[in-house]
Formats: sequence, structure tokens, C-alpha cells
Amino acid sequence: MNKKELKDGYYLSVYLCVHEIGNLYHIFHNRHDYNVSLWKKSGQDIKLVHYWELERQSRIKHNELPFYSVDMARNAINKLLATYNLTMDDMNEIWGSPTISECRDYENIDSGFTYHGLCHLFSSIMLDSDIFYKENVLGLAVDLRADYETDAYENGPEYVGCIVNSGNVEYFNIESPAQLWAVAKRVFHMEEGTLMALANASNVELLESHVDSIKNELLTSDVGEKMDILEILSQDINKGDEYFLSHIKNYDDRFSIEENKISAVMKEVQKLSKNIMCRQIEKIISKYKIKPEETYLAISGGFGLNCPTNSYLMNKYHFKGFIGCPCINDSGQSLGIALYMFYRNMDRVNFKLKYAFYGDKFDFDSTYLREQGYIEEISELDMDQIVDDLIDGPIVWFDSRAEIGPRALGHRSLLGDSRKIEMKDRLNQVKQRQWWRPVAPIVLQEYVDEWFENAYASPFMLHTFQIREDKRDKVKAIAHDDGSSRIQTVSSENKEEERMHSIISAFYKRTGVPIICNTSLNDKGEPIVNKPEEALHFALKKNIKVAYINGQRVLLKNHSKYKNEAVVDPIIKVKVDDDKKKEYMREINPHGVSRDVLAYAHYAVIDNDYDIKDKQDADKLNRVVQRMFKINGDYSPFDLERKWKNY
Repeated sequence: MNKKELKDGYYLSVYLCVHEIGNLYHIFHNRHDYNVSLWKKSGQDIKLVHYWELERQSRIKHNELPFYSVDMARNAINKLLATYNLTMDDMNEIWGSPTISECRDYENIDSGFTYHGLCHLFSSIMLDSDIFYKENVLGLAVDLRADYETDAYENGPEYVGCIVNSGNVEYFNIESPAQLWAVAKRVFHMEEGTLMALANASNVELLESHVDSIKNELLTSDVGEKMDILEILSQDINKGDEYFLSHIKNYDDRFSIEENKISAVMKEVQKLSKNIMCRQIEKIISKYKIKPEETYLAISGGFGLNCPTNSYLMNKYHFKGFIGCPCINDSGQSLGIALYMFYRNMDRVNFKLKYAFYGDKFDFDSTYLREQGYIEEISELDMDQIVDDLIDGPIVWFDSRAEIGPRALGHRSLLGDSRKIEMKDRLNQVKQRQWWRPVAPIVLQEYVDEWFENAYASPFMLHTFQIREDKRDKVKAIAHDDGSSRIQTVSSENKEEERMHSIISAFYKRTGVPIICNTSLNDKGEPIVNKPEEALHFALKKNIKVAYINGQRVLLKNHSKYKNEAVVDPIIKVKVDDDKKKEYMREINPHGVSRDVLAYAHYAVIDNDYDIKDKQDADKLNRVVQRMFKINGDYSPFDLERKWKNY
């Protein structure tokens, strides 16, 4: 293994894209959920200083809009680093994004495996270096696909697994069910998490499962293969309502016929997903003579958000423990990028991700909203009062540094009483979600066994457990229809969770229930809030009377008069100003190639073959795309890669 010396000091890990056409025409370009992380090395010790998920700073959900230029990206990053009186010039090295960094030796050092997959792997297997160097770990990076910013487009295996034995790593290709969920998302027009919830929310099932007829090994992100699989699983819903109704059991009258259909199919997708994960785990156990009870299971990649599967695998194989970071999807790429690079170049890395709270921290200035007449009073946190507020809730809760990852973990949350089904209904109404969507709980870790079956610590909300039967009626707001719940545990030993632990303890003392409702503090289609002003904007807009900001109780008033006065500008700028946008479009695309053609060219991986500033190339590109329409008919960009590659 060739190593280079990494000097002590600061390092920056960057996961984003720069693309002029992608920015101006809002065309997805290789990556989403952009993130940047700042690290400090001191000898063998590695410290994560700050983690920025750019959707929080740009206020663009999933931030998949590429920066227009390198200068725009650098300006944004430098604005973030200014918190520490640093700039990009102060970094020893910058890794992860070819357009931003002059250092390129981080790319795909382990040939034969995708860089994207390797970085996912290290975002889990290196979360605790003591485990990495002293224990056995089975790592699975189960993602949608590589991002092609650093990996070349190829039709070969894309997903990476590994075995870690006392710091020695052996990689191999694996399967991933993630693309099945991505295809279902586009077919059924629902997010993956919503589909997962709907699968469990209704009782309907197909009379005959088609899962066992699927023999494919899902080693690549081939969309066509996954479409074919979904068609097999969906065959009983695609032959009309009468046929569907005669091929199911437990039709659920609470749902529309369309929702019953989707729920039935997604149960099949979930079953197949579990089968795929079990199949490959059993192969690995057999090949490497692994004893699960002596081995940690480390999951990374977007499929790691599938809590029922994580818990199913832990309970079936009895692994020694579970490792997964809060930013388990692509929002955790810069975490893995850095840990992979430190591992490759250091004899020993000392690192542990102790908690999820590495995001932004803000002080609260109430002056402006007081002057505008929206604040009744501000008082210090009182435990009796906050229990009253939770019972009357929901309440807006904003505390210190933001959590990293896609789920609210008690620092940017809506909280409420877990005992009342009305609280679930109210939270879903506030969040503009379907009535059947479950609400997650935060649970005192010391009581998790008493309230849930086969439970263990779940600090990052990556596990689902069955509520004990004698407890279900006591926590109606957090129970899925099947009696399960996706939980987060908080421990008194974690200083960053001290305030939340004290609040739930006070709630438990009053009610006998060591559990409260928790859902993310964001409106439909928006990122989780980042600043105190955004939290109060949400509360005023949603007619929520009480907000807690950094330990202070803020009693609000005059909600009906509120006109968005709390709205603040994004911290960073990703979109080009409107007055410049048309000018840039004329410069870059003088011959007016349409957005559809530009998008298709990009998804087909031929955009670099044509210079659209040249009239002949622009005309040729138009003709090529029109020819594809004639051959294949109209189709979505999602299916373009396969069709263009077969052309």
C-alpha cells in the first residue's frame, strides 16, 4: 500500500459538483445531498470539526443543483469555513471533488471497486477506530449507484462490501436492493420512506408472492433490470381492479384502492430486499468463516435507511453490534471520503463519531420578532413547564448544534406526547403528510428493553422494534399498524443529549412513559431548519404556540398576522441571480438547444461529445436526440442511461 505523509493540520472533504449547464437549466449532475466536512489531524488523532450538509445552508432540499462555477463553489465553502477564521487556502489537502481540489491521488486507489462505494464503506467501518483495529466487521455499502463524478461509467459491479479483521480490509463486490426502491419511487410517485411506511400501514397482501421467482443478482444499477423485476412483483395490480381484488387478502378499507395496490407491491419489494441482504450475508459468512456473534455489521448507503431490514438482519444473525452513521445515505459521503483517505495514508487512525451533532450552531437574537409583536415572553427551561407543553403540543425544539443526516435526532425537532393518537394526527397535519404516516419516538435508553422486544441502542434512528404488547395502548402515537416503531435512543452518558434526556425523564416521572414523539422540523419539500429564525418561522406559520430555542422557552403570539417576517436569506448561494442567468445562457448555449435535449444528452453520458457553442454540434445533438425519440418513443430521463447505452 503506497502511502504519503499527511501533515498535522486541517483537511477538507468535499462532495459536490460544478456544472454550468446543470446549474442554469436545473439538470441533475451526478451527485445529490452535497456535503462538506472539516477535519483536524494531530499525530494519530483525527477530529471531525464541522459537518455541513449544504441543503441546510442553501435551503434547497437534497441540494442536487450543481454550482455554476468553481469560484461560486469556493466562495460558498469559504463562507462556511469563516466560522473558524479559515479559508480553503489553509487546508493541507482537499479531497472528494475533482473540480475543487488540485489533489487527485485520493481517487479510486483500490482499483476494481467504485470510489463512491468505498467511501460509503468507510463512513461506517471506521466510525470507531477501536472496533476497526481490534474487532471483526462485515461492511456492506448498499447504495443506488456510483456518482460518476470520480468513477467512470461502466456496466460492471458497482456495490462494495468488505471484511475487516483487526484493521486488515478485504473488499469484494456485493448486491444492493436500493435501485428497486428508486424505481418504485418513480413508478408510484412517492418517496422511498413513504413507500416503506405505506407497506407497513395497511393490512393488504397478495395471495401469491412472486418474490421467489426473482433469481437476479443485483450487482449493477441497471435500471431496465429493476423495472423488469418491479413489473413481475406488480403483475397482480396491473390487470385491472377486479383482478387485483380477487388476488389479495385483507383489503384495507381505510385506504384507497390505489394505496392498497402500492402497499401490496411494496410488501413484496421489502421481502425481496430482505432476501437479497440475507443471501449475500450468508455467502460472506460461509466464504470467510465468519461468526456473527463475534462480528459487527456495518451498513452504509441509502438503503441503510431501511430500518426494518437493519433490525431483521441483527435479530436473525445475532451480530455482535451494529455500526451505521446518522448520515448513512449520500449526505455522509464527505465523512467516508476523509476516513478512507486517512486510513490509506496513516499507520493508525484514532477516531470515533461520538454523536450526531456536528452541524451549525447559532445564538438567538429575539429583538426583531419582539419588535414585530410575535413574542409574548421568553423564559428559561423549566421541566414541569415543558412537560405541560409536550402534553398540549406539539412544540418546536431547537437545541445547539444541528444533527447530521436526513433524520431529526432531537436538535431540530417537533416534539409531542407519545400517548395520544391525536398527537400523531396533529404532527402529520402540521407536516402536510398522509394520515397514515407513523411518527418516530425518542426513548430513554435505560428503558428500551422494557418497552420494545429484542431492542438495543439506536442512537441514529436506524432500527425498528416491536412495541411490547402490554405497552402498545400506552404509546398510540408512535405505533405502526403492525405494532412496530422506528426508534431513537438517548443516553444519560452522552453530554450532547443531556438536555433531551432530562426532558424525557421529567415526562416519564409525570406520565410513566419514557418516550416522546419526534419528527423533523421542516415543512413539506423543505430541508430541516438550520437557524433559530427558521424554527420560529415554522412555528408562526403552523400556529404552534411554544418554541424552545437553545434552552429558552419562547411563547409566541399573533400567528394570524404573521407575514414571513422571520424568513432569512440562505447562508450560501447556489443559484445564479436572475439578471445574470439569461446572459450566461446566451454565452453557453447561443444556439438555443432546449433543456430537454441538454438533459437527455447528460443522462445519456454524451454531453461531453458535443460543443453546443458550435452551431454544427448543436444541430447534430438535436438530430441525435430526435432520432432517439423515433426509435424509443417518449421516455423519462430516469431510463435514459440504459437506452442510450444500448443504442
